[in-house]
Amino acid sequence: MSFLKKMFGGASFAEQRTEADALFDAKKYGEAKLAYDRAVSNAKGAADTEVAHCKERVAACCDAIARDRMKYAAELLAHGDLELAREELNGARDTAAGEATRREAERRLEALERTDARDNAEVVALDDDEQYMTLAGAWEEEQMEEYDNYGESFRAAMLALYREEFKKAREILEALASEHEKGAYLQYELGRAQLLDGDLAKGKASLQLFLSRIGPDEGGDARRGAHGELARLFDEAGDMESAVGEFQKAIEAFEEDPRPYIALGNYLRTKGLAAEAVEVLQAALLVMDTERRDPFVLQELGLSHAAAGNAGEAVALLEEVISAFTARRDFDYPPEGTVALAALQRKPATCNAPPI
Repeated sequence: MSFLKKMFGGASFAEQRTEADALFDAKKYGEAKLAYDRAVSNAKGAADTEVAHCKERVAACCDAIARDRMKYAAELLAHGDLELAREELNGARDTAAGEATRREAERRLEALERTDARDNAEVVALDDDEQYMTLAGAWEEEQMEEYDNYGESFRAAMLALYREEFKKAREILEALASEHEKGAYLQYELGRAQLLDGDLAKGKASLQLFLSRIGPDEGGDARRGAHGELARLFDEAGDMESAVGEFQKAIEAFEEDPRPYIALGNYLRTKGLAAEAVEVLQAALLVMDTERRDPFVLQELGLSHAAAGNAGEAVALLEEVISAFTARRDFDYPPEGTVALAALQRKPATCNAPPI
């Protein structure tokens, strides 16, 4: 009977609202939106506050779906798939209900278009304004707001970094840092310049200061990049425990973003800790969209299984990567996984692959 009620719309407004709230709390925003829509269409006699709740939740679902699509677009961009990223950002912009979410999608779409234009330019050189706009396209909103306070000298420093004039950029940024002692993102750019200029100790200190000055939900790609650079510096100094700690901090800050998991999994695998890499990457699968699993997580997990001697699991995962690329008509398969898959498939089915 309950099945027939659901099929033929017999559920009451209260039942539909309860179902929608449960889906929303479970972060199943697409299903929740549909459930709230059904409740609103069946709201005759319901209190105005209850109907308003459902309508507000519909908007919240739309924004959550849009943010998920922006996050997936960032993953696609990180792996060079501009066309699919463009589709996701267009979808995010059209789905968003809130003005702030829509503006964020539009900003990211504009940044993508500038990147695409820059990458496809053959002989047309970008002028200073175009170069700076290209750099700004990747910044977080609060990052851009901070940089706007630093004037033309900051712009000159960013252009110097772009042209690989690292010493010049460093000198300008160090002067700005002495004038703006509470700057947060400024310390990130200063740390980058110092590292590129060969001063590892000061670069490390600047990145750590940057991380100490931003809030738990701030930083975006700059936070992720800072943790990655610090992990590299600790590893080069032979401090593997601290390197792993930086990767773990990135995972904690971006727990639903697969990229920090991939970075830690790759690091552990290349250090001969394949079983630990598998554990990290299995955790990444738990935070991913089960209907659209990130092929780059799957590849790193497959490579880790192969390194751990789990040939069957490795083959299944690496074949799923190939299928994911084929499904979107992209035949430029990731080379490391493809080579590993070919090697595994040459071995007898009953044997485990040795570590690779």
